[in-house]
Amino acid sequence: MAEIVDRNKEILNAIFEQALAADTTAQNCWQVTEGGPWVWQHDGVRISNGGSWSALNWQGWGDFKSPALRKFVIEATVSGKAEAAGLSFGPYKDFLARLDTSDSPRHLQLEIDAEVGCWAFRVDGQLMNRSWWDARVHSVEDLLNGTLTLKAKNAETVLFQNLTLHPFLESCRLSVIMTCFRFVQRLRLALRNWCHQDLPSSAFEVLIVNPESPDGTHEHLAAVARGFPHIRVREVAVGADLNTNKGAMINRAFEASRGEWIWLTDADCLFAPGCAATVLQQVQGQEQHLFYGQRRRLSAAQTDAVLAGRADGLHDFAQLASEANLRVETGPWGFTQIVHRRVFEQIRYSEGVNHFARTDDVFVDDCRRHQISPKQLEGVFCLHIEHPFAWYGTKYFL
Repeated sequence: MAEIVDRNKEILNAIFEQALAADTTAQNCWQVTEGGPWVWQHDGVRISNGGSWSALNWQGWGDFKSPALRKFVIEATVSGKAEAAGLSFGPYKDFLARLDTSDSPRHLQLEIDAEVGCWAFRVDGQLMNRSWWDARVHSVEDLLNGTLTLKAKNAETVLFQNLTLHPFLESCRLSVIMTCFRFVQRLRLALRNWCHQDLPSSAFEVLIVNPESPDGTHEHLAAVARGFPHIRVREVAVGADLNTNKGAMINRAFEASRGEWIWLTDADCLFAPGCAATVLQQVQGQEQHLFYGQRRRLSAAQTDAVLAGRADGLHDFAQLASEANLRVETGPWGFTQIVHRRVFEQIRYSEGVNHFARTDDVFVDDCRRHQISPKQLEGVFCLHIEHPFAWYGTKYFL
């Protein structure tokens, strides 16, 4: 089965590359259905002065599909001048990025998982909301039964590049949720460890809630989305008015999540590369628990070494964890809270507290009242990157 998926992946990627190399047979696999002209170049395919709509569809999409190809992400880069441009599977089945507000290339990722019947569209790593462009998409089958198309609206000139497909070998089992406001230095380190977990990349996703953080969080997440296209890293954008309401931010991320298990953690916590796999092994079949781990606090000197790059939070993890001066805390608090999806559907984080303190305590109490008992995971711990007190928000970039 995996061989079929890999072969299908190579067909799309190879056809596009061959068309860019002036292979007329490969170019003839693409048909202009709206607007024009479309011009093949060595670095992409361009539409200029395309009118209201321009569309170039791949005639091989129907033959390309197979029962094995049910979980994958299609990526492309679009740049130029237009109202919007992106991917489509038919009229009002469009996944477009606006090009009238930015001169920078936009990185598109359309994720499809027919096994669980869901899809997600990201632009520069940020999850996009539904719009009138995709109003006729009611199920994954509407996409699979359509025709893969490159599309632009009111294009002056748009260049489509880097069209690729990456298969997923399994559906998402774990959703890791964290918030980040003025914490991008620490998020950068934490997210790197998440992107190197010893799990199939399709088995987990990482959702970062960004309440319009002014420290470059959005730009960093866009870079991670481009640099780790096979990892499901998702930015959940919310308003700046929620920047200290941890409960509201977590709840918004849950609504966008897909995993069977929900892992709540913080943007200042480093986990070992094998931690996610260990957790999934231990929680299996135990849906009536709130699982938690241990926190080991790095010293100020260790934190400076990691932030400065003298120590590596990924490759030096074991050495950092073994330091004798670490302060250890164990409890079901916000640095690690893991519950089954059905638990979180029933018990949400409190949105009545507008700061980061105490909301995790309230969640623990609510779980206990619903007979969801806390249970410690064996051997699961994080390294906490030291920072100034920030329960009530911070004016510093941490």
